[in-house]
Amino acid sequence: MSNLLQMGTDFEKKLKERAVSTENMLNSEFRKLEASVDREL
Repeated sequence: MSNLLQMGTDFEKKLKERAVSTENMLNSEFRKLEASVDREL
């Protein structure tokens, strides 16, 4: 049972890390797009 709990904890940690990574990547891409649109206007 303890092993299952540890697996769940590890999975949750990896999921949160991936969410943060995805958020950072998307924020970066949106900033680039925003700068591009600002240049065109």
